[in-house]
This record gives sequence, C-alpha cells and structure tokens, in this order.
Amino acid sequence: SYDREQHRAAFLGFLKFVFGNIGGQTAIRVDGSWATQDAVIQGFGQVMLPDHILREEDLEEGLAEIAREVGATAPPPPKVLPDTPFSLDDIYDDEIEDAVRKAYQRDFMMFGYRPWSRAAARGSGGA
Repeated sequence: SYDREQHRAAFLGFLKFVFGNIGGQTAIRVDGSWATQDAVIQGFGQVMLPDHILREEDLEEGLAEIAREVGATAPPPPKVLPDTPFSLDDIYDDEIEDAVRKAYQRDFMMFGYRPWSRAAARGSGGA
C-alpha cells in the first residue's frame, strides 16, 4: 500500500522535476499550476498590471477590501479541501523545505516568502 514515506519521496521527485522544468531543462511546457508566481504575474503584466496582489494569509481581508472598492459584498472565504492521502504536515521536513526553495528560489526572493510552518498552515486552512 502507498504509505507516508512513498508520498514524501514522490513529492520530492515532483519538486526535482519542477526545478528542472521551470529552469527549461525538460521538453515539457511549464504548467500554470506549478509555474513560479513571478512568471505568472510577468505574463499577465504584459497585458495589464494587477491592482492588487494578495498573500494567502491576507486573502479574506484583501478580498473584502477589493469588494468594497467596487461596491460589492465580500465573498465568503474559499473552502479549503483536505490534502489526501497525506497532508504536507505529514511529510514536511528540512529536505522538503530545501527542495521547495530550490525550485521556487525567485518567488522566495521576489515575494519574501518564509519557510512553511505547521502553525501558519493550521491558521490558513492547511495551505
């Protein structure tokens, strides 16, 4: 059966692939679901610059502010689905953190990301 250690190894393998893919070292296009946030913002920034960029931990307040700006009612907080079969909390360690930082180094630099923390994840619904 698929266990926690296999899940952790698979995630590390995916992060290694993402590092190479983002760096142009694979023949596979960079998918928007794992592209760097910097690249995504640069992409649509060529057409129109965003008025707001929201951090996950500020999403509820930020969406309420945007709603006020346009005279709308603030949306409810997004529903957070559980991670299955294992959560990041189940597999997270320094090796995972290092692999994420390696793959998304530019995002960490551009947006000032901090290491993932279990406490922060519990406060934001686990993401």
